[in-house]
Amino acid sequence: MYKLILAALLLPVGLQAQNKTEAALSVANREFNSLRFAYAIPFFKSHLKKHPEDTAALTKLAYCFKINNQYDSAICYYEKASQLGSVKGNILPELYASAGNYTKAIPAYQSRLSDPNSGVNTKVAKERIEGFSRPKVFMKDSLDYTLYYLSINTPLNEFNAALYDNGFVFESNRGSKVTGRSEFGWDGTPFSKLYYQPSLDNIRTDSIQQSAWTEKKLRRSLTDYTAAMPNDNVILNPKFDFKQYTYTAVDVPLFSKELNKGVNVGAISFANQGKVAYFTRNRAVGNGVSELEICRAERTESGAWTNITPMPFNQKAYSYFHPAVTPDDKRLYFSTDQPGGLGGADIYYVERTEDGKWSDPINAGGVINTAANELFPTYYEGTLYFSSNGHAGLGGLDIYRVNTAGKVENLGYPVNSSSDDFGFSKKGNTGFFNSNRYGSDDIFEYAYKKALVQLSGKATINQNAGKDVRVRLYDAITGQLLDSTVTDQNGNYRLTVRPNQAYKIVVDDRNGHETAQQITAESYRNIGKGVYSIEQGVLDVPVPVIAAKEEEKKPVADATQYIVYYELDKADIRVKDKLVLDSLIGYLKRHPAMQAVVGSFTDCAADEKYNIRLSNKRSVAVKQYLLRNNIPASQIVVNHYGKKYLVQDCSDSNYNSEQQQVNRRSEIFVTDKVNSTWEDLHKTTDKALRFSSENF
Repeated sequence: MYKLILAALLLPVGLQAQNKTEAALSVANREFNSLRFAYAIPFFKSHLKKHPEDTAALTKLAYCFKINNQYDSAICYYEKASQLGSVKGNILPELYASAGNYTKAIPAYQSRLSDPNSGVNTKVAKERIEGFSRPKVFMKDSLDYTLYYLSINTPLNEFNAALYDNGFVFESNRGSKVTGRSEFGWDGTPFSKLYYQPSLDNIRTDSIQQSAWTEKKLRRSLTDYTAAMPNDNVILNPKFDFKQYTYTAVDVPLFSKELNKGVNVGAISFANQGKVAYFTRNRAVGNGVSELEICRAERTESGAWTNITPMPFNQKAYSYFHPAVTPDDKRLYFSTDQPGGLGGADIYYVERTEDGKWSDPINAGGVINTAANELFPTYYEGTLYFSSNGHAGLGGLDIYRVNTAGKVENLGYPVNSSSDDFGFSKKGNTGFFNSNRYGSDDIFEYAYKKALVQLSGKATINQNAGKDVRVRLYDAITGQLLDSTVTDQNGNYRLTVRPNQAYKIVVDDRNGHETAQQITAESYRNIGKGVYSIEQGVLDVPVPVIAAKEEEKKPVADATQYIVYYELDKADIRVKDKLVLDSLIGYLKRHPAMQAVVGSFTDCAADEKYNIRLSNKRSVAVKQYLLRNNIPASQIVVNHYGKKYLVQDCSDSNYNSEQQQVNRRSEIFVTDKVNSTWEDLHKTTDKALRFSSENF
């Protein structure tokens, strides 16, 4: 995703001729300055073996890893440089947040706020700290969205799905093979082009395509990589480590031969029922950096694209990218690094004047733009969406919208995550967005439906069933009355509420006696497809003379346990069991002090050594699923026990595969007992509240 953006934001660096005796550092710097970050990595690492305290090399190597979304390696080298006192700005706290580690991101930002020379913008730092300090705020509407991974994704990058006709046009650097002419040295992958998915039918899948990143290796002596002549900087001499990619994905055709000319092409937007397009492409290379420009094109009756014209606001030495046009073709939003903005990349817009010309670029203002980066504006159904890493959020780029009051709203989890999320589209209650939460940029489909929870409880008057008692529901923050009802003959009541919100329940006997209680609607369960329920407990209304009994408390289970099952001899998480793990993930995010303790098992077939390996694979599969959904490793403990602790006994003589399904499982205890094993909890837990696919 960033190879088009950040290449445009980096300033051109003077390129120097090399000689055949240059050291690893010289080659590394040459590749780095040429924006060939994937190729710079092995040379920086070679240099640091002999010079481990070279802070400039450490920070450049860390940047190379960051730019290729290899956050763990980036953090490692930035931390080494930071210990030597050379890391400024917000790059390290932002990397911590992208890894989901807010406990490190917050103090890292706070330490920079106390240092006037840190290079961190105070307003941005405070916004980011606010977001990282209250991630639950962004998760309160998480049940509203159902996400679907798409079969068109590959281990490379797919993003910027722009709705077009009955499908969408998207950008991708997919390819099975790269050569010297087709490789982008930024990350060692092919150049980006525009592709067209003509239909939205049958494009959902459960098979996730993992990132294709592999680090390049030095295969010859350093002198073999020396430039052969002055200014021979663009290509290593000799070339090395060309990659071939193999993957299974839906074959999608190129969108247009006319628009796909050039090096990198992408970020398209349509107006006038798809008859006009605005897209981003590289200009001709100059001074070692190829800036970006926005072009306009028109579709002919035959479907060809013609009259491809650069927009008049494009300026040399600056980049213009990510166009978003209104449907009537009268206003065009875009991102740019041109001077005069608030910092980083800002969102601007131009308007068509009465004579058909375009106005000068207008900055979208300080409500939208920050001193960080605002990117990927899109415009659907009268609303502007964009991504930013300067507003309060979950980490990386989050997607925001400008509401009808002109304020910026974070779309929240699960559309947003601690990774980069961007490129939002919308048609009714469905649409697409992009995220690199699985390593590479992928397109996700979403379906939106406002989730509601059935809140049930019981009212009593001095411990007796309160028939026809009035129950009122208030917003706990604003005090607004939201709903009211009366109890039935047994004192039971039911209200409909939004999940993960704070409320106040007031119960009165209609004779001036009442009681109230604050609640948070988060301990809900899924009791059917799309139906959620939460039990409030008992509210007792005291009346004069007779003292009210202390509120009853429902007995709770000693532990909560989630169970997922596997096919015979498999360690893959089934689709229906992902619902169980998604419920677990929601609970862990709401209760970050709790740990998930995993124990995995097999049936009684095969030998013990084989079953130990298989049960270990099942525990690893659960852990990886939790990690991919931003549960930190510190909240996960894994164990495996082979065919120990059978639920259904068997022997070789009476083995029944269908009956043995209950043994092929992972059981996950949720506990506040730190560093417990599954075996510890199994032995000390009398009973547990169990969740499995039968509950969903």
